[in-house]
Order: sequence, then C-alpha cells, then structure tokens
Amino acid sequence: MVNLLRERYQALRRSQERFELAVAGSNDGIWDWDLQTDEVYYSPRLTRLLGYADPSEFAPVAQSFWLRVHPTDYQSFASSLSRHLRLREPTDVQFRVQLADGQYRWFRGRGRRTGTSRTAAAHVRFADRYSRAGDSAGVARAHA
Repeated sequence: MVNLLRERYQALRRSQERFELAVAGSNDGIWDWDLQTDEVYYSPRLTRLLGYADPSEFAPVAQSFWLRVHPTDYQSFASSLSRHLRLREPTDVQFRVQLADGQYRWFRGRGRRTGTSRTAAAHVRFADRYSRAGDSAGVARAHA
C-alpha cells in the first residue's frame, strides 16, 4: 500500500512538473474559474501581463478581469463568453484590456469548459503595435 501511494505521488509530481513547464513555455497567462464559487485562479504570468507586480493585487473573482475589458470590446467579449458557457464550446476572442497603469493592450483569449462547474483559459498579449485604442485592424493583421 505504501509503495502504491508513493508511485501515485511521484506520478502526480511528474504531471505537475510537465504542466508547469508547458505553461512557462507557452508564455501565456492562464486562469481557472470555478463557476460555482466565482473564485478564479489567475496565474502570476497573467497578472504580470496585466501590469501587476504582485498577483494578490488582482482580486480572485471573474469580475476583476471583466471590468478591465475595453468598453468598445466588451459586447463581443461577453457574447463569446456567454456562448462558451452556455454551449460548452471553446472560445477564441480578441479584446483590449486595461492594464494596471491605465493603458489598454490587445489580448487574445482562448478558453475551454473543463466540466460542469469549471472553465479555463489562456491569454496572450499582442505586440504593442496592435495595442493602440481603436486599432481593430491590428488584430486582423496579427492573424493574417
């Protein structure tokens, strides 16, 4: 029994190490949202992309991210998120987010519902040349 527990623990550690390496290698910021409690885990990388030096400065609830979506982009962001949650289909959406210093930057968010009560996503910030307010053409060029 002790050997079985040890083997399972080692397998879990290897799996966790692989996950951490994959996330670090992707350079994406990730979040994991518990739909039952509204608690969100925001990775340190995501909070750094948003301009926060300390992840604890960013409240672990979904609204702390939503409130930072640019008003012009909010409807498409919210529609994509609603469709994602309602139909349980993957989402892939571009939008601007207000950083800690007040500037807006373009992000691309990709998410997948991971069960009945959770969803997870990765966000990557586009290059600064696509970050000017109103530069929606920049997003199209980034994916051309």
